Amino acid sequence: MAYFVYSHEYSKYNFGENHPLSPKRYYLTYALLKSYQVPEPIEVLEPADYSEDLLELAHSREYIDFVKEKSLQGYGYLDYGDTPAFKGCFDAAFLHVRGTLTAVERTLRSKKPSFNIAGGYHHAKENSAGGFCIFNDIAIAVKYLREKGIKKIAVVDTDAHHGDGTQEILYKDSVLKIDIHESGEYLYPGTGFENELGEGEGYGYMINIPLLPYTGDGEYLKVINELVLPLLEWYKPRVIIHQLGVDTYRADPLTHMALSINVYEKIVEKIMLTAERLRSSYVVIGGGGYSLYAVPRVYIMILGKLAKICLSEELPLEWIKLYERNVGKPSPKLLHEDSILGREPIKDFAETYVTRLIGRIKNLLEEIHGNIFRS
Repeated sequence: MAYFVYSHEYSKYNFGENHPLSPKRYYLTYALLKSYQVPEPIEVLEPADYSEDLLELAHSREYIDFVKEKSLQGYGYLDYGDTPAFKGCFDAAFLHVRGTLTAVERTLRSKKPSFNIAGGYHHAKENSAGGFCIFNDIAIAVKYLREKGIKKIAVVDTDAHHGDGTQEILYKDSVLKIDIHESGEYLYPGTGFENELGEGEGYGYMINIPLLPYTGDGEYLKVINELVLPLLEWYKPRVIIHQLGVDTYRADPLTHMALSINVYEKIVEKIMLTAERLRSSYVVIGGGGYSLYAVPRVYIMILGKLAKICLSEELPLEWIKLYERNVGKPSPKLLHEDSILGREPIKDFAETYVTRLIGRIKNLLEEIHGNIFRS
């Protein structure tokens, strides 16, 4: 059993026809789920109502009012020129926050995993938008859970971009934050290096894992197996929030990573099994991902994995036609079909780099926390 949080209104988070964050990703994912005619193990939920005061858990009142003003105006930018304002942007962004809070609440009550595809806005900071992100639903969800008395929360961010907003808001908080991303030496926002470990009570709880461009499946799974899973086992969170961007995909147009379409299910399965062993609630939320060729299929694969069901490899014909009408390009025909145009992963150098990186991070963390990785 798994919950899928969705609203047709999600598509109102729309920066314009030519913007890389296409709102078509939401409907195409939902439509693929419906085309598969998935039975009872997946329940679709509408985002519940929440007070907008919850935005103040992570954002200043001045910034919230600024977004409201820009939402009425419908022009200009919410940051330095990366995140345009549009008519209704306040309500659209808040709806996505409500979706994440709904997923968190349902998983806490039911002990079953939830997935909100319209979340993961990890660049939004206390006083500004950034990187197409208006409100930071991840940080809001963490603070919301803390107010409910849940102290042990882990955030795992596997987006290609470093979650600088989440890091900034939670930097002094002892919530476990693990962020695997393409190194800031090569990609926006230019942060997230291994020496950024947190401050105060949060020192040693911010774990940044910057990877080289063209990192492939093998090296990525090595990081999951040797760092992420042992850290979760050590920390024993009550709730795991997993920001799962698909911009690590080998054909994503905005990044330089080289993951195949097959690896995302493996990542989710590993974290889900660890969550089950620890009796942790597991919530997956969306993130980046700018290839419509990949995003809807990856999200449906993940949903199938969360619900523990098998989906047909052949994509439903009605969805193929819908995709081609909406995207204007030939549709993939198979669930796990990979792009022939994607980047090829680098091998030997990436493996050596990752092995050394893992060793350095382990040493850093054991200097702070003691014996984490040695049984």
